[in-house]
Amino acid sequence: MPGLLYHKRFILLPLIVFTVFLGCEKPEKHRPADLPELIPCEITVMMDGKPLTGGGVRLQPVSTSSSKSWSIVGTTNESGVAKMQTYGDFIGVPEGEYIVLIAKSQVSVAPSDASPEERLRIEHLPAKVIVNPSFNDPAQTPLKISVSGKGPVKETFEVKGY
Repeated sequence: MPGLLYHKRFILLPLIVFTVFLGCEKPEKHRPADLPELIPCEITVMMDGKPLTGGGVRLQPVSTSSSKSWSIVGTTNESGVAKMQTYGDFIGVPEGEYIVLIAKSQVSVAPSDASPEERLRIEHLPAKVIVNPSFNDPAQTPLKISVSGKGPVKETFEVKGY
């Protein structure tokens, strides 16, 4: 009998795990009723002639005449391309004129063989800024993009390091 019980457990355990994971799907976000039509938008970021990987890209409306401001963000992939999303969940950007803000910084990580004192010193260093901070300042950045039509809108920007 113990052998039969073992085999039933062997069959039931994967079935239970599968059922639990099936019920744990991420709920689909509901599109806000006042969200306008979104236009696909890809922004490529280059730094020193190479794609900027892991950079944060944010679009800020040039004019704030609208009563609603949408959060529009993206992160550059290994090719330097950020696929822009509104509220981080909806692919695309509402039609309009935007200031493009780009930032990237890097946190220091201590090597695994570092002494406790060295680890403490390294882990308390401030983040190293990779992209010149002027590209993340709405008053200083020269970068702008116009999003209109059916899209997709594709634009490439060159930034300077810091």
